[in-house]
Amino acid sequence: MPAGLFGFAHMNMYQYVDAVLIGMFLGWLYERTRSRQALYRTACSLRHPSVIG
Repeated sequence: MPAGLFGFAHMNMYQYVDAVLIGMFLGWLYERTRSRQALYRTACSLRHPSVIG
């Protein structure tokens, strides 16, 4: 449900599917690690691939 709201918040159907998938992945990552730092680093690397290396 929160991933759907995350996708809907973008108000663009073309970005909706991508935002839902990323939201689901980030939710899964948080449930697995319980670390906000892991979420932050992953979101930054998804948004700016040049950060990785």
